[in-house]
Amino acid sequence: MSDGASVSFDSASWSRILARRFAQHPQFDPDWVAQAIADYAKLHDRDSLPWMQQAAFDRGSFASLLGVTDRGRIAAGQRADLVELTGDLDVRRVMRGGEWIETGSA
Repeated sequence: MSDGASVSFDSASWSRILARRFAQHPQFDPDWVAQAIADYAKLHDRDSLPWMQQAAFDRGSFASLLGVTDRGRIAAGQRADLVELTGDLDVRRVMRGGEWIETGSA
């Protein structure tokens, strides 16, 4: 999950790049960051921007990124959050952190 800072230059694109890159390559190292920066740099030609946008571009783009690697798959040893529904879309049972929990309904 990533969220761009609205006060920075084209933070939405930077945020999308970070989220997509993490989904494809969920590790952080200098090469990972360098490739994300290169992907972002391909989007903009600083010299063709109006001077006000050049100044914003020079200040940079900012985004937060939260990535977890122990969820998102249903497999032995993985954490799982699931909701099982009935045919009428009522909650049948819930799994949180890989464990079935009581939901208060039958």
